[in-house]
Amino acid sequence: PGDRLQKTTALRSGHLVRAYNILKRAVCPLGAVMPGGDGFNDSYPEIRFRIGYSFGKPVYYALRDRLGKDNANTYIDGIPGSGKTYFLEASAKEAAGIGIPVIFLCIHQPHHTLPGATIRQVNNLSSGDLHKAIRQIVAEMAKDFFTADEIVTLSLFDDDETVFGSCSEAADYIRDKLGDDESVDSIGAKLHSLNPDRTGLDFREIIQDRTITYIVTGDDCFSVADERNSDKVIRELFEFKRGNNPEPCLLIVDEVQDFNLNQNAPLSKLVLRQGRKHGFITFLASQFLTAVDARNIKETLKLCDTFISFTPEDDAATRSRFGIHETDTEWRQQLKALPRYSFAANGHLASEEGYIGYPIIADVENKTDAQ
Repeated sequence: PGDRLQKTTALRSGHLVRAYNILKRAVCPLGAVMPGGDGFNDSYPEIRFRIGYSFGKPVYYALRDRLGKDNANTYIDGIPGSGKTYFLEASAKEAAGIGIPVIFLCIHQPHHTLPGATIRQVNNLSSGDLHKAIRQIVAEMAKDFFTADEIVTLSLFDDDETVFGSCSEAADYIRDKLGDDESVDSIGAKLHSLNPDRTGLDFREIIQDRTITYIVTGDDCFSVADERNSDKVIRELFEFKRGNNPEPCLLIVDEVQDFNLNQNAPLSKLVLRQGRKHGFITFLASQFLTAVDARNIKETLKLCDTFISFTPEDDAATRSRFGIHETDTEWRQQLKALPRYSFAANGHLASEEGYIGYPIIADVENKTDAQ
């Protein structure tokens, strides 16, 4: 203070900073991928698939290694019609295009599915339905596996009024009538596939296909007292990958607010906390989060390290996720004015030139090409 030279230097420095910011903004608009980049520092991403374009430049979801210690959990939000579903489908196609199997996990039958994708429904059998299914299997297999005398014995089973509450009960009943032989073992294996404690899904086939699969859990068919189908699916998928297939897999949990977000439930405890080392790349998508327990969703969001929003709120939590200061009014205004199919993103991102360590604004499609 009082030093003329110091004041002049500070003034000139301020002008230089402002001039630099104006020039940078002209070359690199707010929210764009900055030119040049810092390169990949000899650590080129082993997993990289495109999720959009930032002012014409491709933007990728990028992980440095295929199986890492850091979790790869992304939270995506957007109101209906904002472009969230289109983003999920476009990202799924990009991931499948580089050989990563994609699983959409849905509570209800999706209104739209990608062409060529497979839809699988979780077996949802009441005890009565189970009993009917058991009888049908017995009748179908009798022609191939049993002798004439045994078929007569099985006909007595078919006339029996006993209702079986589990497949093991039915298998034991048949074994008592026919004895312990290969034919009984065959029918027992078939019955096991209907076990209501399992989902009936063949995850080996789903993962090895390396395509896109929709799994519809139908949780609303179960009573509150029963374990949710979605929890069973998540647990079985985790068990399969932990024991058989640690290769990358993109799991998209659509409308995550409808799932069990208790921190001891399979989604949080297994997939979000331990999934990365078993190959899970998890996208959690939601229209809104007000329908779920606030404490559980807060803990769930803590397990995410990448955030994508089509309709970001102007609150402290959102600004924190996107690294935006409260005083940065220009960024805040930009987030409020996002057009349809545009989103803010921050986290595991990369451009063609290097990793992106700052928030950006991107579009699902390349608007530069469209123009």
